[in-house]
Amino acid sequence: MNISRNSNDIVARHLTGAVPKRALEAIGIHNANVVRALSADLPKVEVWQELADILLELEDGRLLHLEFQSTKEPTLYRFFAL
Repeated sequence: MNISRNSNDIVARHLTGAVPKRALEAIGIHNANVVRALSADLPKVEVWQELADILLELEDGRLLHLEFQSTKEPTLYRFFAL
């Protein structure tokens, strides 16, 4: 059976959500009044930019994309989104 390495965190999060006003008592903190448990899910935003080496518009409206490679790549699928 595989047990997640953060299984204690998962259990603590669920228990805190179920009884937020008692959560601190369970760890010995008695002088803070809890209003509610908030979501601890922090979004992760990744930003990256795919840049073409050269992109030219031709007279007939077509685009010419030139890419210079220092290593051989079998396909250039990563540029289909451009």
